[in-house]
Amino acid sequence: MKVYESGGLSAVEITRPANLRENSEAFLPEGSVIDQLIGPFTTSGSTGKAKRIYLSERDTKIIASTYFDGLLRGQSPIAKGELYLVSMLDRPGSLGRYIAERIVPQTGYDAEICSALEPERLADRMMQIKCPFVLRSGLPIASKLLDILKARNFNPRESMLRRMNLGGGIMSREASGRLMREFGIEVLGVYGMTEIGGDLVAVETEPGSGIYKFTCRPYLIQELVPHSTYPALHEVVLTVLNREGTQLIRYGTQDLVRLQDDGTTFEIVGRYDDEVIFGQMNMLWNYRVEQEIEKHLGTANFSIVLEQSDEGIDTFIVSMEGTNVTENQLAHSFVEALAEIDGIAERHFRLGYYKVTLRTQKPKPRMLGHKVQRFKDLRRSKKNR
Repeated sequence: MKVYESGGLSAVEITRPANLRENSEAFLPEGSVIDQLIGPFTTSGSTGKAKRIYLSERDTKIIASTYFDGLLRGQSPIAKGELYLVSMLDRPGSLGRYIAERIVPQTGYDAEICSALEPERLADRMMQIKCPFVLRSGLPIASKLLDILKARNFNPRESMLRRMNLGGGIMSREASGRLMREFGIEVLGVYGMTEIGGDLVAVETEPGSGIYKFTCRPYLIQELVPHSTYPALHEVVLTVLNREGTQLIRYGTQDLVRLQDDGTTFEIVGRYDDEVIFGQMNMLWNYRVEQEIEKHLGTANFSIVLEQSDEGIDTFIVSMEGTNVTENQLAHSFVEALAEIDGIAERHFRLGYYKVTLRTQKPKPRMLGHKVQRFKDLRRSKKNR
């Protein structure tokens, strides 16, 4: 292992990109000059807004290597001759797009990008592909694709789709089971962060199980640290050993998991900050969000719970008493409020990646200290908190 110094910063080289079909753990014997940083790139936005990060060209290749290393050796590996179809959001300058368009072709895999904001075109492409392929997507997008194919009277089992890798949010067993039954394939949950070291930090032990295990990474230290606020839960903490031009960073992800009896596998149960992941997007649910909702609804007398349907669609259920608004009017006002925070929220609603419904009943806000909390996430990831 080599340590290089540049401008007062150190870089540890652990692995290098290679044709992963030949060598998935090749070391870097050559070179001692740190690449010039490139960027900024945007990420998925785990802080509520897309982050801007700078990486070197070598960084992006290493991240791509970790990604495809996971595909090669994971629970459901990519086989020779299979196409990897990636459905992603079209955030300008995204790191994922750069890796897929510029770096993936160097790994020896065939990959293709389709926009998650154009599900009809994605469905067209799925029907056209004549070779076996694997879909990397999110649960709301996969559920939408299934509905589109069935509306076209197309048998999902007649496509060349062989597996799905789904990430980017909460996935209930009912929703993944529906996809497996309809497509006749394996659906595997994946967990990871592009800017930390790839999409496949952990994968489900069995398709649809909801139980994850860390993947073997010689360049990534993976820890489960007991959390002081939630003593029955652990936080995922990652230390990346391969980032160019920076010292080692021990990164607390704020993702909480529940250890299983074997002490190594775990269930992902959500986050302990204010982040909410729904409908394939991330948002910080804070006072500003509720202010916007209050402004657009014209009242502070409401409460909200977030649930997930058996089809995998995240649904905001808004409780209001004595209101004359219709459910359509409520949904319009609610989505307008979210769009003030993140403009992409309206597009995701129109595409059916999440829903808003009305319950005409007394709101049930909660008091947390001196704060009124009008929102509660009731999906699987929030149970037994």
